[in-house]
Amino acid sequence: MTAPVESPYPQHPPYPPAYAPPQRTGVALASLICGIVGLVASILWLLSVPLGFIAVVLGWIGCAATASATERQGRYQAIAGVVLGSMALLIGLMSMLWWFPIT
Repeated sequence: MTAPVESPYPQHPPYPPAYAPPQRTGVALASLICGIVGLVASILWLLSVPLGFIAVVLGWIGCAATASATERQGRYQAIAGVVLGSMALLIGLMSMLWWFPIT
């Protein structure tokens, strides 16, 4: 047997490890979607109040989930969901008082 012959050309360096993108929080996205839909449907208090409440709760959960983990994204989505959900909740409650005035 003969010894292996070395190539006159240099070997290429190994490939770097694959980059894994940061995980997104689904709760924050759900909060944002509920906040947007609740704000769009804010004149219908029957839809706006529950969606606003759900958006605020999911937004707080999303903020708590993304605060401690540095590898997760979606904190700003959760904050936007809390803000939009609060606005939808407030407008929905005002709409409810307009439909059913307290006398």
